[in-house]
Amino acid sequence: MTTASSHLSQPRENPNTIMQTSRELISEHPMSASLTVFCVGLGVGVAAAFLLTKHDTQERNLASRLSQRVMESVSQAFPESWTSRK
Repeated sequence: MTTASSHLSQPRENPNTIMQTSRELISEHPMSASLTVFCVGLGVGVAAAFLLTKHDTQERNLASRLSQRVMESVSQAFPESWTSRK
């Protein structure tokens, strides 16, 4: 089984090897890869929405409420073990 840490400790590889390693890791851990991409996209979207809104108090509160509602919806969609903070 291939692990990410074993690949990080190896010297620089050519792009084809990196792509192959990425494919292997994704095929071995599809749920983790999907959740990671989803969370990164969600984080980028919330950050972009916050940065693109005017910085007055009312809109900042709206962005905070929206962010909280999204996080609550996501936490309800997944088992508690996936969403608990450690």
